[in-house]
Amino acid sequence: MRTLIPALFTLLFSLSAQAADVYRVEVVIVGFFDEASAANEQWPVTLDEPETEVASDSVDKDFLLTETLESDIPAELTDAQQDLPDPTAGLVRPAPGLDFRSAAQRFNYRQDMQVLWHQAWLETIQDADNAIHHDINVSGEKNGLQSQVTGTISLYKSRFLHLKPDLRLQQNVQGYADNPDDPYTTERQWIPVRAAHIDRSRRMRSDEIHYLDHPLLGIVAKITPIETATNSESSVTAPSDTAAD
Repeated sequence: MRTLIPALFTLLFSLSAQAADVYRVEVVIVGFFDEASAANEQWPVTLDEPETEVASDSVDKDFLLTETLESDIPAELTDAQQDLPDPTAGLVRPAPGLDFRSAAQRFNYRQDMQVLWHQAWLETIQDADNAIHHDINVSGEKNGLQSQVTGTISLYKSRFLHLKPDLRLQQNVQGYADNPDDPYTTERQWIPVRAAHIDRSRRMRSDEIHYLDHPLLGIVAKITPIETATNSESSVTAPSDTAAD
C-alpha cells in the first residue's frame, strides 16, 4: 500500500502538469505601408521569383513594443477567463476580450501601419508534430498600397514554447495596366510590386510580449498559462509517511 500511494500521487501530478498546457494566446499582425522604405529593398515581385534576404532596420520596432506594453493589459486574468471548461472539451476555444485592443487602435492611427489580423483564443498547446495551424487570409489597404497575407500561425511546445508563422505576403500598388483585349483603354488595378515568405520559428516565454519583425509586417504575441478546473481538481497534497497500510 505504501508503494501504491506514491505511484498514485505521481499519476495525479502528471495529470495536473498536462492540464497546465492550456494557454491564452493573443496575436496581432500589423502591416507596414511605407512605400519609400520598402522601395529601398530588393524584393521579388511575386513569390514565383526567388527570394533574397532583406534587412529590417527600416521598421520602427520600438514603437510597436512600446505601444503594446503601454496598453491597459490587466495584471490578472478575468474571472470569465479563469472559469474554463475541462481542456479535453476542445484543443482550441474562444477567449473573452482582447488585451491589445488599445494598442491595435494606436497602430491604426499611424500613417504607415494597419492592423491586418487580431485574435485571442485558448489553446492546449501540442508538440511540434501535432501543432494546430490557425489559418490566416487577410488584406489591407493604405497609402495606395495593398497587402495580402495568407498562410498559418501555429504554436508548439518542446523544451520551450514556440510561435511559428508560415505566411505568404503579396504587396500591390494601385496603377494602370494595359488591357490586352483592348489596346486603346487602360484599367486601374492592383499591380504586384513585392512579395515575401515569412517562415521562421520564435522561442517564447509565457507572460511576456514578443515581437517578430519583418520589413513588410510585424507580429506581436503574448502567451499566458491558464489555470483550468481540471488543473485545480488534480492538485493533491503529498501523503505523509505515517499513512496507514
